[in-house]
Amino acid sequence: MSRRTTGLLLALLMIAVLTLSTTSIGAVKNVDVGLLATISGDLSEVGNMGANAVKLAVENINKNGGIKALGGAKINLIVGDTTSDFSQSVLVAQRLVNNNKLSGMLGAGVSGMALAVAPVLEKAKIPFLTAAIADNLTTLGYKYMFQFCPKGSQFGGMQADFLKYLQQKFNLPVDKVAIVYENTAYGQSTAKGIRDLCEKHGFNIVTEEAYPKNFTDAAPLVTKVRAAGATVIFPVSYTTDAALILSTMTAMNYKPVVIGGGAGFIWPEFYRSLGKYAEGVYSVGSWSWDTKFNLSDPEVVEAIKSWEKKYKTFMPEIAGEMYCATYILKEAIE
Repeated sequence: MSRRTTGLLLALLMIAVLTLSTTSIGAVKNVDVGLLATISGDLSEVGNMGANAVKLAVENINKNGGIKALGGAKINLIVGDTTSDFSQSVLVAQRLVNNNKLSGMLGAGVSGMALAVAPVLEKAKIPFLTAAIADNLTTLGYKYMFQFCPKGSQFGGMQADFLKYLQQKFNLPVDKVAIVYENTAYGQSTAKGIRDLCEKHGFNIVTEEAYPKNFTDAAPLVTKVRAAGATVIFPVSYTTDAALILSTMTAMNYKPVVIGGGAGFIWPEFYRSLGKYAEGVYSVGSWSWDTKFNLSDPEVVEAIKSWEKKYKTFMPEIAGEMYCATYILKEAIE
């Protein structure tokens, strides 16, 4: 987030925290923080990874003295399962707002859910930190919406940039490329970034294919992309769709270079679904447990080890993001 955005978040959180107690700040024992996540339904993987990361961060914060500026007040996390039905998300958000005095709200990375609940949180004047990436989350005039991760168009641009790197580093022939994306705010934003940077780099886009989330037959899509002669494919998908597209490509013996747009391509379930067929698939991401930056930070290393011990897998992108988001909120309150 920019310095100006961070300053605004601090101001809004100060107002929110001051509503916690009718006596004095020093008397505050708990700070209520909400979490909206797709814990059930077809997007439960991202919802649970995000929720588990926030719970881990809250546990560590409370164990290490809580909110010191409030005399050691503990964070009381109140979780709302928005399901994967975005129409239900609004009702869940409204219930959390009406039944609690929230100082802030965290939201795991699903753009459709974030867009659905944003008006509720804006009306209630509750600062909302989201890991969703749709570009328009911060262009709709919301004052209480904070998008701390890269935008979809930035993800897409990085996909094209990575292809340029492969081309220059390894003399990879790039004749024709295809863009395949979920037809949602998330997919559309990312596809735009891919398109813009492909044009900048001079890549020939031979086809763009949008598909409905949770489609059940990828054969027509893959057939069309293969017929267009694409030697590189940029897919933008959550895990179920990503696995379906890749398994269909494998069944058709179609083997282009695949550079995914994060999300479903870098979560544990992707490999569990495809096994050896996931090998060789590239993907961009906004957070990775094994970067030099993260491994040089003792606190991050401790969080990574705690995650691995508890969940028996690496700490995925969305978990790293939501863990950091919890600390952003904590530091802003401090």
